[in-house]
Amino acid sequence: MVFRSVPSWPWLETKPYEIHDYGIGDYEHAGLDSRFNEVLNTAMLSHNSIVMNRILDYYKGFEKINQLVDVGGGCGKCGWKMFQKILNGDAILMKLILRNWDDDHCLSLLKNCYEAIPGNGKIIIIDSTTMVIPEATPATREASR
Repeated sequence: MVFRSVPSWPWLETKPYEIHDYGIGDYEHAGLDSRFNEVLNTAMLSHNSIVMNRILDYYKGFEKINQLVDVGGGCGKCGWKMFQKILNGDAILMKLILRNWDDDHCLSLLKNCYEAIPGNGKIIIIDSTTMVIPEATPATREASR
């Protein structure tokens, strides 16, 4: 199933791991509610198929990798284990992971990734960014010249 448009669901209007009406974050909610878990995993799988096919069209950095470790990939079964240890590999892929965590968790995760790759290994991060449009003031106009 591929979502052609995203419905206006309340849990999609804020950061993925924020607490919502249920009093818990999306991933914790998915662990408790099988229907929500199915919807979330179907959406992530559909998104992953579209995004990764486009990335593979343009990014050739996967070509010489013998062992790729996908951190947090596959229906979110990794959970908190990624903060303890990352499996060793030539490269580590983190797609839409870091945006879900605060700076301390991200730093811990990146250190674990660094320890899991050889000296010539690489960490591939695929994530989204939020565009911030500055207020139109004389100072911002001058800075953008």
